[in-house]
Amino acid sequence: MLRKYIKYNINPISWLFTICLLMLGTNAYSQVVYEEIIEIVEVKPNKKTYFALKTNLLFDAITALNVEIEVPIKKHWSIAGEWIFPWWLHDKDKPNIKPSRLEILCGTLEGRYWFGNRDNRPILTGWFVGLFSGAGLYDLQWKAKGYQGEFFISAGASIGFAHKIGKRAKHLSMEYSIGFGHFRSHYRKYEAYYFDDYKWHPIRENNGRYTWTGPTRIKISLVWMPPFKAKRGGNK
Repeated sequence: MLRKYIKYNINPISWLFTICLLMLGTNAYSQVVYEEIIEIVEVKPNKKTYFALKTNLLFDAITALNVEIEVPIKKHWSIAGEWIFPWWLHDKDKPNIKPSRLEILCGTLEGRYWFGNRDNRPILTGWFVGLFSGAGLYDLQWKAKGYQGEFFISAGASIGFAHKIGKRAKHLSMEYSIGFGHFRSHYRKYEAYYFDDYKWHPIRENNGRYTWTGPTRIKISLVWMPPFKAKRGGNK
């Protein structure tokens, strides 16, 4: 009797109506969850890199302090400017100790192209090639013998690679590069002598010109990319 009651009292229309309500309810709930997720993603703040600050650790190790700024241009291009500014003297006015000095002022400008798919890679990382040109002056002296150059020119091409240091230092990178090109400088060779005015004076011995074609620079740089808030989008 129970089987007959169940068999003959099932209404197909009521079952179909119930299934439709369940499907509509599930779709409505899914739509609400989807809209909430989209809203969260849009409100979440993004970070954007407008420039990077660098220093060549190899130059820093020999007290040739330097700073470089690089600005990304769209996805594959960037432009960088470097400034080297060491300036120290030792024992200039002591007659029993010959003076030494390292005086350099140098500026370099470089344009770079970054390889690969830039959509899934942090900005200013990966392989790159560049063209650079620089100029400056110098006075290199050790134990009273030295060379002065009022102007020198260097130009060439570079290749390098940059990578993030780690997840904890997400705004820091390391960069390795080498440059090949041409270097030319007119110089004066001199030797310093101590005179009656109690000062060392450089006495010029001869003039010359120095040229070099080949590797002109090598860099191991620490890079810091300060983050800035971007309202929409932003690069990595």
